[in-house]
Amino acid sequence: MTANVQITFRDFEPPQLAEERIRDRFDRLVTIYPPITACRVVAEVPHRHHKKGRLYSIHIELFVPGGEVAVNRNHDDKHSHEDFFVALRDAFNAAERQLRTYSQRIHG
Repeated sequence: MTANVQITFRDFEPPQLAEERIRDRFDRLVTIYPPITACRVVAEVPHRHHKKGRLYSIHIELFVPGGEVAVNRNHDDKHSHEDFFVALRDAFNAAERQLRTYSQRIHG
């Protein structure tokens, strides 16, 4: 069964290859925990007045049988998150860690 992936970009025009990179990273998550049934990714630029450049915020929800794994962090202090792909990488790395923890808790 193929999982449903919903991707939303808020308040900015997504970079080229953004959706492709998201789907590639999602495919890696499915290899870690195949029962994922759906995924929702929301990328946004929060409206905040600060001295830094635009900081991207990536929220990921993974729907699995019997639960949900969510990454919902804002990294207002990380200048590296001025780059969309760095923010995306960090969010998916966090999702991978949480999914591994969830898998170990369920199976072990």
